[in-house]
Amino acid sequence: MNFWKHESELPEDIGNRLGLGYILTLVFLIALLFVLVWMYRKLGKKRRRTFMLTLAVIMPLMEASRIVWESAVGQFEVSEDLPLQICRIMLVLQPIAIVSDNARIKTFCYAFGLSGAVLAFTFPPLGNYPLLSFQYIRYVISHFILALAPLLWVIGERFRPRKDLRILLGAVLAMALLMLGINSLLGSNYFYVNRLPGHVDIDFGQPWYFIAITAFMMLVVTLMVLPFMLRKSKEDIGKPSMS
Repeated sequence: MNFWKHESELPEDIGNRLGLGYILTLVFLIALLFVLVWMYRKLGKKRRRTFMLTLAVIMPLMEASRIVWESAVGQFEVSEDLPLQICRIMLVLQPIAIVSDNARIKTFCYAFGLSGAVLAFTFPPLGNYPLLSFQYIRYVISHFILALAPLLWVIGERFRPRKDLRILLGAVLAMALLMLGINSLLGSNYFYVNRLPGHVDIDFGQPWYFIAITAFMMLVVTLMVLPFMLRKSKEDIGKPSMS
């Protein structure tokens, strides 16, 4: 039974290697995303709240299940598996945003959670895992929900992220520097501020890589909130002058 096995214990070439199986997975998830957003918009306020609270329960359970599984198969490493990567942080922070309904936290989760999920699906570390394996299924579900929740806020609830761009960019820099310090202590690579993950073969060398990856994260966050900033500017232009 290969379902519970870690990649290091799987037979060679048992996985899909991000081939047709993974492409079909993405097609299914994109279709499901559209369906769920459409259905969510049709729900009443009470059912919407119940649905979001359900997601808030599932997300930390997904992260907890990862830690339990890695520990059970003897593959949990402090230098790699603490909940300090952006998507792992979001699996805890997004539920807080849902429960608290705090606009600043939701903006932070929208900017980081949605973009993080997109990047996770673009460069998935699924290697030799077959479709019917715990890690493959957990990874897909976790990142799908990370993308779903912000889209439900923005499209389903018409939530508009706050335009606190300087605060968001400051948060990027602060988190990058914090993770750089943690990485130096643990020999880790959280936030990928030391190097890209092993399955992505690009190396700029330091300090250029840190500068580049931090600038890239700032650019992504800016692009996430820019449409809302531009829309606000157009609305202000269109308002009649009070003078």
